[in-house]
Amino acid sequence: MHLIGIALLAQLAAPARQVTPVLEFPEPGVDDTASYHGYQTRFLRDAAGNTVQAYLDRRDGRVVNLWADAEDESIGFTARAADGQPVPLHWAGSGATIARSGRTRTVEYDLAADAPRIALGWFLLGSMRVERDFQYASRHLAPFAAPRFALPELERLVPEYRKLVSHRSWTGVLYRFITDPSMGYAGRIVRTREDFDRARAAQRRPTGMVRT
Repeated sequence: MHLIGIALLAQLAAPARQVTPVLEFPEPGVDDTASYHGYQTRFLRDAAGNTVQAYLDRRDGRVVNLWADAEDESIGFTARAADGQPVPLHWAGSGATIARSGRTRTVEYDLAADAPRIALGWFLLGSMRVERDFQYASRHLAPFAAPRFALPELERLVPEYRKLVSHRSWTGVLYRFITDPSMGYAGRIVRTREDFDRARAAQRRPTGMVRT
């Protein structure tokens, strides 16, 4: 039996104290646990009174934590056995320990795995939307050695940044600023004359009739 202590840090002094979940699904004796297909979730309050959701997907060995506050962050990971198969995790306690020190809030709880050894991977820090896209793409099911996960919009954005002019010499930038008449205080981007003319042409609009 392995216990995994998980400390979740959020951006924001209170002594550590034990808390119980505000809400928990499925609730034994009330919910049909079979209909949840291995999904378990708990809603907790951190030391600032904000809601933190932690859920376990026992089918895929996925653990996700969501902050329901202005931070809008999530962190998740996947547990696997030595053969690469998902390892179901379950709660090892009835609640969590919360604390606060300055701008740091912590929520700590224990998980257990019925396996002699497990490996953790696919750590993903982002938002609930990022975690959703990650799972919709079934990347949480891929081997840990698979290529990294990146958001599609970032994949499209990076090549555009590579097209921008860059300088590797701070001295060279200063020299060009002094000697190149095309550069000045009003210049915000470096581009070729062809790019400049193309942008200027795109801004032109046909003039309409002038009423007298």
